Amino acid sequence: MAPAAEDSGGNARPAEAVARVLKAADHYEAIGAIPSASAAEIRGCYLRTAVRVHPDKNDHPDATKAFQRVAAAWAVLGDEGARQRYDAERESGAAPDNSGPKRCGQTNSVSSEEAFAAFAFVVAACSQTPHSMVGELGEVLFCAEQLARMRQTGEGPDARALLGGGFALASGLRAFGAAADAAGLENVGAAAERAAGVLRCASQVAAVGVAAAQIPAVQEALEGGKSAAAERAQQLGSAVDGARGVVREGAAGAAVQLGSALTSVGAWAQRARQAVAEAVSTDETCEEAGAGAGASESLEDAPTSLPEGTLVRLTGLQGAAHLNGQVGEVLGIDAETLRYRVLLQAQTDVDNEKGTEACDIKRVKLENLELLPK
Repeated sequence: MAPAAEDSGGNARPAEAVARVLKAADHYEAIGAIPSASAAEIRGCYLRTAVRVHPDKNDHPDATKAFQRVAAAWAVLGDEGARQRYDAERESGAAPDNSGPKRCGQTNSVSSEEAFAAFAFVVAACSQTPHSMVGELGEVLFCAEQLARMRQTGEGPDARALLGGGFALASGLRAFGAAADAAGLENVGAAAERAAGVLRCASQVAAVGVAAAQIPAVQEALEGGKSAAAERAQQLGSAVDGARGVVREGAAGAAVQLGSALTSVGAWAQRARQAVAEAVSTDETCEEAGAGAGASESLEDAPTSLPEGTLVRLTGLQGAAHLNGQVGEVLGIDAETLRYRVLLQAQTDVDNEKGTEACDIKRVKLENLELLPK
């Protein structure tokens, strides 16, 4: 395989670099590698060729197609299992792209977005290995990092700077840990070593994240996600406002209905109180009238054969037998009990040292009175 012509900067001329890739008979030739190359050499060849035909660096009309062809080769040769199967098919003459330039032009299996994503991933992975950042490959890697940035604005965090700064700080922590171990502070040294490992891992993750965020397809996805999230938030806000309005209207309607119900209950209670009062008043009036009529009838039916001043003797008393035989004077009829009111004649109380007389008025039925002559 004859070497491609190079410009004064040591790179293949743009048109020749694109033609070399598109005319390649197999994946190895597409990236400029030999079949016996190691995995690290395959990765280096892929990066060199991808940088030469990168659409942002190479202005040839077919640069994008060549970049996709290189990505298709890397998709096979960059995977150990896929490479082994490819090598077996290649040796048996059954490799899909082993029939020459005509079939090599079929690059639709890898889209441009996938090609850019693969390029950014390999750049970030190579940046994690410090020894890959020196010499000729270091220059290629630095150029690849610049190309992996956002293509529209050309701005954004530098994955190389993030990774380099993280590695430098991690190295400082490891040196401090070694010094602490030498001084006999094993716990401090172990803690510094763990912190250095965490920082190194975080730097690698940050570098990969920055590189991925600079891919146009990833940017479009992020922008689409933000737009969808904003639209969803707006819809949710509208739904919440609508629900709040429905709740307010429902509460106002319920308050009106409750007020009406309370007013109706109050009116009903007032009418009930009035009805009860009227009923009680009527019953009392009827009772008073009945009592008055009964009293009149009783008084009319009361015996009148014993006029006032009639002398009588009490007799036949059961509950007050001690009063039997006493004499008294009729004062009249008690309207409440319809009994004769009898004023017992004065008697000397033998138990009274002063000798005073005690008089008493008793209510006695007619059958317990015995008439005495005057």
